Formats: sequence, structure tokens, C-alpha cells
Amino acid sequence: MGYDMPLTLEEQLEKKEIRSSAAQKTPYNINKHVILTIYFLLIVLTNRLFFGWSSLSNLLFRDKAYEWLCTITEIQEQQNNKQRYTCSVQNDAVQRIFVYGSMAYFTCSFLNGLIVDYFGSRISMLIGHSLNLLGWVLLLLSTKDFDCFIIAGVLIASSIDLGSFATLNVAGLYPGNENLIVNIISGAGSLSTGTMVVLDLIVKHWEFSFKTFMLIYISVTVGIFFILTLFTFPKTRYFRQYEFDDYYENENGALKDMNNIQEIKSNLSISKTLSYTKNVNKSMSYEMNKINKSYSKDLEINDNKKINEYNENYDKSKKNKFILFFQSNTFKDLCKICFCAHFLCLLIYGPLNAIYNTFYYNIVENLLSKEKNDLFGYLLPFSFIPCVLLGNITDKFGVMLMLSYELFFAASMYLCSYIKNEFFQWMSVISSMLYAACANGQLWTFVSYTFCSKYHSTLIGLLNLVSGVASLTRNLFLKWATYTNQDFTYINMVILSLIGINVVVTIALGIIRKTKGCKVNYGDESESER
Repeated sequence: MGYDMPLTLEEQLEKKEIRSSAAQKTPYNINKHVILTIYFLLIVLTNRLFFGWSSLSNLLFRDKAYEWLCTITEIQEQQNNKQRYTCSVQNDAVQRIFVYGSMAYFTCSFLNGLIVDYFGSRISMLIGHSLNLLGWVLLLLSTKDFDCFIIAGVLIASSIDLGSFATLNVAGLYPGNENLIVNIISGAGSLSTGTMVVLDLIVKHWEFSFKTFMLIYISVTVGIFFILTLFTFPKTRYFRQYEFDDYYENENGALKDMNNIQEIKSNLSISKTLSYTKNVNKSMSYEMNKINKSYSKDLEINDNKKINEYNENYDKSKKNKFILFFQSNTFKDLCKICFCAHFLCLLIYGPLNAIYNTFYYNIVENLLSKEKNDLFGYLLPFSFIPCVLLGNITDKFGVMLMLSYELFFAASMYLCSYIKNEFFQWMSVISSMLYAACANGQLWTFVSYTFCSKYHSTLIGLLNLVSGVASLTRNLFLKWATYTNQDFTYINMVILSLIGINVVVTIALGIIRKTKGCKVNYGDESESER
């Protein structure tokens, strides 16, 4: 129970036979539905508020963030301005918070994945809470003379995956519905943007001080979940059903090997008895002596092998741990996974998706209008509904359906914005909501379905790291838009071509899954198979 909860699957199964992953231990034996509810609320109320950028930027503009960059004339004319910002310089400065924040979200994801996989869910979640709280405090204390807006955005965004990754393994408590649970957690991220919308409306309606209200909200919610984390998160992680199945399969194999060894020893004992019998045929004695020598030699070889293995392990313990990591099975598994066809396709798909995903957040107001930007913020929370439905459908029909769904609505939101018609522009915003239902859940689901569970967070983090570097391309698009006086015609064409490339990659991925199989087994093999 609690801190005495077993760290490994072996420790857990040595004390009790557990055939279903749903029956594995939880901290303090808390009901799995209670744990899922706490994880869900944690994500909704504190984790992905930063991606409710439409509402968060509303609050920042109303709080006059970076308004000191505008001229006196621009400030005086602001009342007649239909846009949220006072001047374009202010808008660029505020948007940079999201640009660098989302970049940090992606690039820090790899480090966050390593922390979750190698330090466990509880420690990573506590670190996430700390970074999140620190980031918000800096954001709310920032002024002209204490400009920490970008640093704050980086801290808040970099804490997101520490929370998301730490909660994903709860899917192990629901065998047969893993994809559904992953999508519920992913959908909680979509609802979290709705939390930001509600906070924006509360501050606006009751005319609260943005900084005071948010400081109280963040301190209370993060503080409560920090305490709950100590009692509801495992030290390591929850294990998947296939890991239980593999354990008992390997155990049965080990028992067979043990029976064979016992049989050899029994034959050896019999042969010794026969060899020393006085009235035995000489030729038979000669044959039995040969058997004795053969068995003795085998035993001697095995003993020497064990001694050599012990000496090797002792010598290895003296080596630098950093070097040992590169010689470990873990590193070899990760290298094999990273260069397998399945993952190479994701390394193309993920970064391109990151470019056209986050770029839309920055340009909704200039691409469409202020009203469409507000609608975008209001609709985002409702992406939770298709997200959960997708999880259920994916469990039945496979993960490729989710990738196809995402590509369809990604293309739709840019195509509709390309057409200068009110109806199609509304459809662009609605398509963006349906597209956002995945919120990177398509990659989480694919990775959790395809690769060894002990490397999930590391692999997702690596994908996000590459995606973060690629997302910097947005800066070039934003400069291009400034140069063309916010004419997005040719930019849209480039974005649609990126989506087209991902369509080709998805088709290739489907062919690879059919020819090479849906599951990549690196890391799931037993030690005897290595």
C-alpha cells in the first residue's frame, strides 16, 4: 500500500498471482475509478491551461501586457480598434509568449519523457506542479520593469508533459480499453482549454483583477493536486495487460527449463549408481563413465560460466554508469525502435503536424476575425467529446482511423479559411475544434499501441522534441504574413502541401503495418530471447 507499493512487476507478482492488469496494486489500494477521476481533474483544472491561448491572450491584452510598446497615439485610438490588441507591436510581443512557450512544450517533452520513464510518475508529477506554479507566479508578477512573460510561458509549457505522461499509464488499469483511457486523458487536455475560457469569462464579468484572481486560483488548485499526487501516483507506473501475460509465459518457460535440469540431474545420479555396480558389463560401465564425464563437464562449464558472469558484472559495476547506459539493453532497444519503419514515419508526421497545428493558434484573429478567434476559444473544450468517441472507436477498429480523422479536419480548417466566405470561415473554426480533439492524442495512442510500454514517455518525448524544433518554422510564416500585410493565400497553400505530405506518410504507415505487423516488439522480448 502507498509507499510500500511494489516498484516492479516482478515484486508485485511474487507475493500474489495476478492475471489481469486491472487487479494490480494501486497507491493505498485506492479504487481505479477514483484514481482516473483525480488524474482527469488534475489535467482539466491545471495542466494545459496554456493551450487555452485564445482566452489567456484575452486576459493579457485586457491587463495591458506589452502595451508600453505602443505609441501614445495608438493607445488613444485603441477604443475604435476592432481587434483585441492596441497595436501590432503589442500583438507580436504577446504572441511570442505562445511561440516560445509551445516550442518549449515540444522540445522539453523528450526530457520530460525520460524523467517519467526513469524516475517514475510521482516524482515527475511533483516536478511538473512546481514548474507550473513557478511559471504562473512569474507571469502574473511580470511588468514593464520585470519582464518575465516569455520565461513564464516557457516554464508553464515545459511542465505540461510531466503531468500528461505521468497520467497516461493509468490505462494499464483498464485492460481492453487502453486506447479509450489514453483518449480520455488526452480529451481532458481539450477540456483544460475550456477552464481557461471560464476563467476569462469570470474575470471579465465580475471585473476581477486578472493577476490577483489567477494567483489565488493557481495556488489553490496546484496546491491541492500537489498533495493528492503524494497519495495517488505510483512510484513507477502501472503495467499493461500484455506485460502480465508475458511474465507468466516466460515463467512457464522457465519452469520447463527447470524440469529439464532436474531430469538431467536425475539421470546423472542414476548413471553414477550404475557405473559403480560390481556385476555390470564392462562395455556398459565404459559408456556410463563417458556419460558421467559428459555431465560433469557440462556442470563444470556451467559453474565456470556463472563465475565468469559474476566477474564480468563486478567489472562492469566499476565502469562509468554513463558508458554502461550505452551498452545496456535499454539503449539498444531505443536505437532499434528509433530506426524502425514505424517510428521513422512518425518522425515525419509529428513535426509537420506541429507546424500547422500551432500556427493556427497564432493567426486565427488575423486570418479570420476577432469574433472567430473568440469562437475558437469557446469551441475548443467541446473537442473532448469527439476525442472520447475516437478512443472507443480506435479500440475496435485500430489507431489508423484516428490519423485519417485528424488529417481530414486539418485540411478542412485551412481549406475553409482559404475561401473568403462567412459560412466557410465558420466551418474553418469548427473544423479546428474537431481537429484539436486529438491534441497529440493520435501520437500517444499510436505509440502506446505499437511500442514497448516502458519506453512510451521517452518515445513521445523524442517525437515532441523533433516537433518543437520544426515548429520554429512558424516564425518564418509569421514574418511572411507581416511582409504580405496579413495575406495568407500562399501561406495556406504551403500548409496544405505539408498536410498532403502527411497523407502520403499515413498511407505508407498503413502499408508498413500490414507488411511488418502492427506491433514492434523491441524491449518486450524476454532476456532469454536476447
